[in-house]
Amino acid sequence: MRGLVAELDPHSSYMNPKEFEEFQSDTEGKFAGIGIEVEMRDDYVTVLAPIAGSPAAQAGILSGDRILAVDRKPLRGLKLDRIIELMRGEAGTKIALTVGREGATDPLHFDLVREVVRVASIETKRLDKGVLYIRLKQFQETSHEELLRAVAKARRANKVQFESVLLDMRFNPGGLVDQAELIADEFMNQGVIYSTRHRGQVLDLVE
Repeated sequence: MRGLVAELDPHSSYMNPKEFEEFQSDTEGKFAGIGIEVEMRDDYVTVLAPIAGSPAAQAGILSGDRILAVDRKPLRGLKLDRIIELMRGEAGTKIALTVGREGATDPLHFDLVREVVRVASIETKRLDKGVLYIRLKQFQETSHEELLRAVAKARRANKVQFESVLLDMRFNPGGLVDQAELIADEFMNQGVIYSTRHRGQVLDLVE
């Protein structure tokens, strides 16, 4: 099944029930875990940022920390998706992290309890010269609504109309097409947002 679906196009893949459940958690903007954003750097799982209010943030895990082990089991050599799977789990379950921190002689140990963590897909801040910076992390179920609320809040806080917008979509893995369509429609006055094709024939246009 994986081989069959993978050959359809570069954007198709087979999901077993567990993978589909994890995908739904991502697009819903909530999951059970410790609440950290991570990436691989020099073969180490490195914390980009702890999510505000999450177990990781409350325990004192910092941006730049390296996750060395989960439940005393070293992570070296494991793929990132497998490591994320180890850190997630049912809310209320315990997890032990071993962390390397710059400037610390010995590894640090944290005992955490997983919770349901909610992740915002939109971040905004005002830059110089009337520019509104918007970071779009992922197209989740509430991304369009979050965008409208965030822009309205920024306008009220700064009491100005922004002259331009900087939309940052770096590292955005994708997500829900309907949310991508709604957000694109906020920035486009005309033209096709996307089209659906089958063997060269256009089946549907979304403008």
